[in-house]
Amino acid sequence: MTDFFKNIRGVGPTVDHLIEGVEQKRIEFSSYKGLEDNAKVTEGIKRLKRCFDLADQLYDQTLVQREVLLDACERLKQWVEEVYKNTEMTDRCELNPYYQLARGNVRFRQALILNRWKPLPYQMCQEAQTCFKRAKDTKELVCRWLAQHMAAKCEREMEKFRYHHSSSPSFQRGEGALKAFERIVKEIPSDNGELRKITLDAVINMGRCKRNQMEHQEAIPYFAAVCAALAPMCGDGEGKAIIAQQKLLETYGKIDEKIKGKFHVEENSQQPQQQCKDKKDPQYLQALVNLVACLTDGPRAYAEAQELALHVLKNIQKENTDMQNNLGRLYRKRGDYLKAKEAHGVVMDNQRRARKEGKSYFVDETASLNRYAELEQAKCSIKLKYFEQALEQLERLLRFYNKDPEVLLWKGLCYRNQGQLTQAVEVLKDLCEAEKVIRPGTVGLKARYAMGTCYLPSAPAQAKVWFEQIVQAEPSDVPARSDFGWCQQMLGEYQKAIESYQKVQEYNENGPYQRKDYSWMSTNNNLGQCYLYPKVKNENEEERKDENEEKRKNEKEELGVFEKVLKHESTNVRALCGAACYLRRLEKNEEDIDVGFLKPIIGEEKIKSEDLREMAVALAKKAREVAPGNPHVESEYVLCLLSNAKHYKDEKVETL
Repeated sequence: MTDFFKNIRGVGPTVDHLIEGVEQKRIEFSSYKGLEDNAKVTEGIKRLKRCFDLADQLYDQTLVQREVLLDACERLKQWVEEVYKNTEMTDRCELNPYYQLARGNVRFRQALILNRWKPLPYQMCQEAQTCFKRAKDTKELVCRWLAQHMAAKCEREMEKFRYHHSSSPSFQRGEGALKAFERIVKEIPSDNGELRKITLDAVINMGRCKRNQMEHQEAIPYFAAVCAALAPMCGDGEGKAIIAQQKLLETYGKIDEKIKGKFHVEENSQQPQQQCKDKKDPQYLQALVNLVACLTDGPRAYAEAQELALHVLKNIQKENTDMQNNLGRLYRKRGDYLKAKEAHGVVMDNQRRARKEGKSYFVDETASLNRYAELEQAKCSIKLKYFEQALEQLERLLRFYNKDPEVLLWKGLCYRNQGQLTQAVEVLKDLCEAEKVIRPGTVGLKARYAMGTCYLPSAPAQAKVWFEQIVQAEPSDVPARSDFGWCQQMLGEYQKAIESYQKVQEYNENGPYQRKDYSWMSTNNNLGQCYLYPKVKNENEEERKDENEEKRKNEKEELGVFEKVLKHESTNVRALCGAACYLRRLEKNEEDIDVGFLKPIIGEEKIKSEDLREMAVALAKKAREVAPGNPHVESEYVLCLLSNAKHYKDEKVETL
């Protein structure tokens, strides 16, 4: 909650009055009895501003039962109408921008509250945006710029909805909201009060637009810049030092200098100096929460994300639910599932305690943040193979969030990991039929990928069908294209598999994250294996010449892919065996084969011998040391001995 009109917080009822439905407060709030005519307009504006902030505060009540919260929204909507209608007709022209602003925000927050349990009510969001567009026709600066800002927020949410739910062939990723926020930041006048809050919030929302499009790394500079600007103002010296030390703007790209310049007010500004903020400033916390999420989801900068998350939870706000959930998710993605369960357990314990200590309308089971924490716990239970516990949690969630796509996805994954493939396919197939959209981050893509993995490794032809759907819709999806290539490889479509692996390799090495992880090594090894497979002999002489040229080209690339892996991890068994296989199969010692990279693995003496088959045996021996008893390694070792029978006659017999 940004709380743009914080200065009038004491006016009128509180959010608790709204939730509890105190009738007397409504009557007092909507009445202008006892006020002089010239004071009614001023009072009406104050009350409408109060309604705007109350809508924000209602949205923050994440522990309140759904029906109670929605009733409170309807109540607030009625209050806005009464405040406006009880003024004189002649005064309504002055009040209209604030009336539209308050009315739009109630509608917008109501749409976002409903979005916690079901897809965004798109029409409701459009209605809110219409109100905000009407409100911007005013001379009052804060009202005009806030109206434009809120209209852009509505556009941001509608773009997010279209991204996840629009299956139209003409769909294009929207940039309307991002451009609107950028225009606001560049054109809004500078001050140290409400306009500066709008500026900072617009920059945060530029980052959120990037997050909504799954461009997490591109979002980092926006959140990092806001954190760097607010940390000194909030008196968070330690946070300022952490952000400076991590050099996030230098690592992940800087934002436009014109935008960054708007964060600070010139010393000769005529605007009153803004008071120092508290560490718990909502904008500062919001930027930190988003920054940690992007560091986790984008470049997988887990150490940096963890440092920031723990700083917030230890030094700023111990019970920050969003950050606690972020920390749990970070642990899960890093593979520390027990720690992740513990972190999400803290969220659930805090909510249970709040329910006991708070009002009777606190209902734990329908709290949206409880859904997130429990779903994350279920994901960890699946990874830890606590399948019964995970299914129990998922079934409980489905009772309150009927047909929730993400919960159903993980139910299918739980069945798959448990080995109950019939049940897994049943759940996931229904989900694929319901979720038509295939884009990064969508349930439709994840469900199809999960369906494909259900058929691996025993039925590559059936798995290929599902991976192909993803590859056709989203060519840059690395996991799907990699598994698609593996299916082609298993089906003997080696040249097609090579093309698939090369595309994966290109994305891994030239994409935004440039990761050299297990997936990258596996892709290189698979690509090298495809080069090794012999082709069916072609009787056509011309075509055979072309194939020999292609084979020669592949031979040079073949050792190169194994070289990449071995330079990164010299004990990688698949790469050692692949390189050994390549060297032993050469018909003669090739002069232009560069084997210098093998020196630290098999020793300088073997390299100096220039006998490629000797090197093959040495590589196979190294693989045996790393993985003793591995049948594939033993098989490759024997083949290397056979290819160099003169030198290894006795050892060959013993091994056989």
